[in-house]
Amino acid sequence: MSYHEDMLRPIVGAKIVGLAECPGEMNEQYVGLVVRKTLPGNDKTFVIWAERDPEGNGPGAFGLQEVDEGEGE
Repeated sequence: MSYHEDMLRPIVGAKIVGLAECPGEMNEQYVGLVVRKTLPGNDKTFVIWAERDPEGNGPGAFGLQEVDEGEGE
């Protein structure tokens, strides 16, 4: 399993519940998705930030691809 798969596994089954913003240096604006995963007796909330690289050296961009049912699983 890759680094990114390990990092994202906790949000599998989570629901997107909002958007997040955070100002960065030099007038850069970080954006993210707020997701919530409901577990019996234990809800967890995460923010998925769009970052330029794994170290967070600046804002990045999301890629969004719609897939037909049954694809991408």
